[in-house]
Amino acid sequence: MVIDEIPTDKVRIIMSPAEAEGIGDRAYFDTWYKGRTPDFYTGILREIIQFGRPGTILDLGCGAGFFMELATQWGIDVWGIDGSHAALKLALERVPTLKVRQWHLSNSLPFPEQSFDNVLLNQVVEHLPPTVLVTVLSECYRILRPEGVVFVFSPAKANRAEVEKDPTHCNPLHPSELRNYLRSAGLVIVQEPNSARFFQHRPLLSKLMKRILRTAAEDWLSGTANAYAKRP
Repeated sequence: MVIDEIPTDKVRIIMSPAEAEGIGDRAYFDTWYKGRTPDFYTGILREIIQFGRPGTILDLGCGAGFFMELATQWGIDVWGIDGSHAALKLALERVPTLKVRQWHLSNSLPFPEQSFDNVLLNQVVEHLPPTVLVTVLSECYRILRPEGVVFVFSPAKANRAEVEKDPTHCNPLHPSELRNYLRSAGLVIVQEPNSARFFQHRPLLSKLMKRILRTAAEDWLSGTANAYAKRP
């Protein structure tokens, strides 16, 4: 696998300053990730271990690297890509050995075919214009090994309270829309672990809502657009 090693004292700049604008400065990550720790991502790592292919993980949109830090603590070979110089600098300030690279997701990924077992897109797809999302999922298919899995976690389009918290959410998706994007990229749906926007803390009603989510009402009731999809 070929990727440029990044000096521990600075993140390698791939883009010009003009291209990097708007991708996420220090203030953005201080706002949304202040106080966060690697343990916050334990649930996601558990899902990847349970439903993914044993082996490597590529964290696309890795941000400040908390998931990577957690996976590394568990001895997992994990790599990260993000468009924000500020985010990657924060990651390397905490853990200088993290394997990260600044890269714009509208470009082809800097990895050869079939080089990863799993790809994570956690709270990323809602930030990508449709044309970029198509490119990203096509690239996920290309770099995944057979039976490799891409994991997508994002707020659903109908979950307006969550979507409107962050002005950079330019393309939130309904679960059915995410499903179609994944299938169009040649990926096969493995799981769609979505939750309803209502009754999260009332067990009986939450169970009822999970049943309703299996109907055509899913798009309008779901609080999430999550999916795991594998390369055949």
